[in-house]
Amino acid sequence: MLKIAKAAGVALIGAMSFAAAGPALALPDTHEYWVYYTDDTHQMRTGTFAIHCTGRVVRTGYETEFAVLQISQPCFVFPDPRG
Repeated sequence: MLKIAKAAGVALIGAMSFAAAGPALALPDTHEYWVYYTDDTHQMRTGTFAIHCTGRVVRTGYETEFAVLQISQPCFVFPDPRG
């Protein structure tokens, strides 16, 4: 009986940890690519931020308050070429 209780406890903990990870596994609805600039003239880039349909996030440089959204496409229209 103790063996069954341990197995049930392990299964319950596994199910709870999987359920807790559920929201973190959600993929984005859109592919977005942002470009950051030094000021509002948008002449000098400081960095970029991209979030792919696979959930992969890529950052370069540094972010500023002067951001421009360059690409915003629904994932079913613009899939990530790397899968």
